[in-house]
Amino acid sequence: MMYRLSPNQPLHHPLSARCLAIAIAMLIIAPAVSRAQESWTQTHKLLAEDGRLNAFFGWRVGMSGESIVISAPQDHENGLFSGAVYVFDHHGMQLRKIAEHPPRVGGRFGWTLAADGDRAVAADPYGDSYAERGSVVVLDVATGKTLRQLRCANQDDPFPNFCAIALRGQRVVIGSPAGVGSNKWPGAAYAFDIETGEQLLRIIAPDARDGQAFGSAVAIGGDKIAVSAYFDETEGLRTGSVYVFDLSTGAYQYKLQPPDPVEEMCFGDSLAVAGDRLVVGAYHDNVNGPRSGSVYVYDLNMGRQLRKIAPSDGIEEQSFGRALAIDGQRLVVGAFYDEDMGFRSGSVYLYDLSAYELIAKLSASDGEEFETFGNDVAIQGGRLIIGARACNDLGWTSGAAYIFEAENLLRVSPDPLVGGEAGTFSVFGARPEQPIWLLYSLRGVGSTHIPQLNVTADLSLPRLGCEPGLTDQSGDWATTSVLPRVVGTTSVWFQAVQRENKTNVATMQITPE
Repeated sequence: MMYRLSPNQPLHHPLSARCLAIAIAMLIIAPAVSRAQESWTQTHKLLAEDGRLNAFFGWRVGMSGESIVISAPQDHENGLFSGAVYVFDHHGMQLRKIAEHPPRVGGRFGWTLAADGDRAVAADPYGDSYAERGSVVVLDVATGKTLRQLRCANQDDPFPNFCAIALRGQRVVIGSPAGVGSNKWPGAAYAFDIETGEQLLRIIAPDARDGQAFGSAVAIGGDKIAVSAYFDETEGLRTGSVYVFDLSTGAYQYKLQPPDPVEEMCFGDSLAVAGDRLVVGAYHDNVNGPRSGSVYVYDLNMGRQLRKIAPSDGIEEQSFGRALAIDGQRLVVGAFYDEDMGFRSGSVYLYDLSAYELIAKLSASDGEEFETFGNDVAIQGGRLIIGARACNDLGWTSGAAYIFEAENLLRVSPDPLVGGEAGTFSVFGARPEQPIWLLYSLRGVGSTHIPQLNVTADLSLPRLGCEPGLTDQSGDWATTSVLPRVVGTTSVWFQAVQRENKTNVATMQITPE
């Protein structure tokens, strides 16, 4: 059987189960194939221009459009441990330092931080004593200006002491898990409109009890809020738990507890949500020894556990799961006490959630012992930010952050895809300014050689997903395509190819409307 494909010839088949097979010169099918996987390369190491001893720069990291937001909660510009937030561009240049927030000795501004769109929300959750409440402010990332302070409508609550923050669009959720002084407090979570400052919701656990630490971590996904209770109990063990609520009404939906409880496993100390997946960190789980850590993956809509992940090279005290981030099908897990570059040097694991495969394990190129690389992580598109708050370049625990960028990464959203609606397909770090084709298969992975492109696709009998495109100067490309309507949930595999180049395989599902 002989087919021909000219790399310069436009192809007009839309994404459809009825598409013609992609034209190829020779078809070779193998029973198994090693999937092409993207690689992630360290491109920059970020240091504060005025970095100083014990500042903890890199304690929290986030991304706001093309900007990178990093906190240094023990910066001393406005007094001992007053704290600051820095903004960098993705080329590693410092754009501004935000320290105009009213000075508070011991306030640790930036101890908690979240960024999305052109806004960031940061807190100084401490004061001169644990009995002194902090504050939460909304920042304009482009200018560094404080837009407003978020104030709790329930003045008797110890908001925002020891707070956690999640930001998505115009909504921010703030957890307040601890009381002030010696006062006991079950904890609460609050939803605000960041543009108006209005408090929209006050959420408490349906089984609230003093000391539960409800609100110790929070996450927003779609129309849901996830809130953890760090000191909640499972089968008489202090394991932690996670509650899920409706974002619009605050109505309680369900509660998650570890199916294999371990005393003080810290289930829910970190949370991350993307699409219909909720990931829960348990960084003191004992899968690979005491306090080695693990993460649990759940279906956010149903509360059903999908997978438990622990690294095959895990070690005791590794703290795998202390930091989490998701973007599309990419899950980032920090293990800030890993020892690849020395005692407690830290590492970061990157997983493909569509197949639950490890893509890469990352370490700092200049990593050293005690640097805690991976104490916080953020991912967006083909860019990954990793904090290392104990790096010593500018003094003991002055801190640093690292930028990693992907090569040959195909990202597909939403997850799952919906038949009859548009899906978005984005490629990062391919060859710049060259033609690119999006392929798909309903048969799974295979091995299909395309001589004219001198590339072997990792799909079985691939078909064209949309019109061919052209990558930009950075090697990025994005397109949308309406997906075929399906009767039942259908598995589909995607890959983008160029001449002598291909991306990872993205395994997805298309669901009925």
